[in-house]
Amino acid sequence: MKRMWKRIISLMMVFLMLQSVIPAQAASTKLDVPSELTMTLYSSKKDVQWYGGSLNKQYLVYSPNSIKNMKSSNSKVVKISKSGTSVYLTAKKAGTATVSFKTGGRTYKIKVTVVKYQNPVSSVAIGSTTIAGSKFDKAATTNVKYSKFANKKVKVMFTLAEGWSVKESEHTNVKSNGDVSVSTGAYLEYARKGWAKSDSFKNGKKVSVKGGAGFFIICTAVNDSTGQEETITINFK
Repeated sequence: MKRMWKRIISLMMVFLMLQSVIPAQAASTKLDVPSELTMTLYSSKKDVQWYGGSLNKQYLVYSPNSIKNMKSSNSKVVKISKSGTSVYLTAKKAGTATVSFKTGGRTYKIKVTVVKYQNPVSSVAIGSTTIAGSKFDKAATTNVKYSKFANKKVKVMFTLAEGWSVKESEHTNVKSNGDVSVSTGAYLEYARKGWAKSDSFKNGKKVSVKGGAGFFIICTAVNDSTGQEETITINFK
């Protein structure tokens, strides 16, 4: 009986120790937040970015802890907000501002530069169809007919303007035998209607247009000098 009580007391002590350690570990976790960030200011309602759900709103970071003390040195340039324990930034006009927030016992500060949209596209080829770069002069989004490409495997090639490059990203390939390989390059992204399937593929390679209207292709372009990024979207409607 004494041995049993000793075991129970020992287990209770271990439980109490874990209870005191776990919150401390959570509070000390540093979030992956950049010290500087450039945002693009879009003017066309066609450019409601898929990651934010509203014009010029961008997801910044998720925290496992509550978000407090959100501030912007100039809310006329950029606004900081939260949804649950996720932080969002909304570009308002071109300029520079510093935003900050506190979570998990740490305070984060980000210098945000808001710049106006720049068209990085010279042309886009989808199979035998060419989209002129001028289609992206006023908006980062354009539409094509899904029926024209439905159930076809077509080559997609973004030719960018001088001084712009397709942003390099990682692509994970899982083979039928279970082997996994990761490669880095100039990748585009696609998604079928309702995100039924999504993946990346190299610029200049073929992609299967399937799943119905709502299919889309994304190219993230980066300015080689300034680092400004533009997300170019082609919707198949």
